[in-house]
Amino acid sequence: GYFWEGIPPYLLPIIAKALGPDVVAVETGTYQGDSALKFAEAFGSCTTIERSETLGEAAQERFANNSRINVLIGSSRDLLAIALPDRERACFIWLDAHGVYDHSGADTEENPLLAEVEVIANMRGSRNTVIGIDDARGMGTQPGWPSTGQISKLLLAQGFDVIL
Repeated sequence: GYFWEGIPPYLLPIIAKALGPDVVAVETGTYQGDSALKFAEAFGSCTTIERSETLGEAAQERFANNSRINVLIGSSRDLLAIALPDRERACFIWLDAHGVYDHSGADTEENPLLAEVEVIANMRGSRNTVIGIDDARGMGTQPGWPSTGQISKLLLAQGFDVIL
């Protein structure tokens, strides 16, 4: 999130190789669905969560004939636990849920990142899980956005390795 818009494309094959076969991708913050499509191509499938009803419905329409992509509409705080596979299945998680200023969301909190990390830590743990976080340039600088230090502390406490 410092230098790329979205995930750097060269990372996807590296993550896929590290996690092995049968990986599930989960994304929060669908926007127009471009990342979901990349993740489905890299990992075989992607469940993406979009809080904006307008954007979520557009993504559902875009991917109506693509069985590899499942679009859920609602808060990642509520739907992430449903979207995550069980602990035994490898998972790549891309966290990119936050306000989009030309679309309104129902959440009262601007950035649900800490809540998302807590859900992941409670449901999956660090084994066979890779988490990518977009928009690092905004962490700790936008109202309601946690700092990279807060995020790192939470992940480290749950046994994750952190690379900034």
